Amino acid sequence: MLLLVSCLLVHAVLAALLPSPWWVPDVTLAGLIVAIGRSPHRWIGLSGVAGLLTVVWAVRFPQLILVGSLILGWIVQALAKQWDVTDFRLQCVMVAIASCLTTFGWLWLEDLWSIRLIGAALAHVLVTSLSVPLIRRSA
Repeated sequence: MLLLVSCLLVHAVLAALLPSPWWVPDVTLAGLIVAIGRSPHRWIGLSGVAGLLTVVWAVRFPQLILVGSLILGWIVQALAKQWDVTDFRLQCVMVAIASCLTTFGWLWLEDLWSIRLIGAALAHVLVTSLSVPLIRRSA
């Protein structure tokens, strides 16, 4: 739980400091996946905390954020029954897929499409994926 709360705080600080949201890694999403990978049986509590605390600063679609956190937690714990979700490579893949789905999902919900935005979204997915080694090292 401490790992997840730390990731939430880092995410909030980075969002306040960096001028563009596209360069802010979704440390909350990555931290949630790493935390559930370590304790799959605590998925509902971790997902609920991540969703509720993210909703606090959410500007748009707070219900979708909460539901998305719960769905992500359920998927990671379900994968934990089949694979070793503590594996670094699998965590990187899960974070990349989850980040891609959420980032492009927001673009779809906002009906925003352009080559420039798609490039920025891909950069956001990359930056989020690169945060996994830092999160694992700090835990």
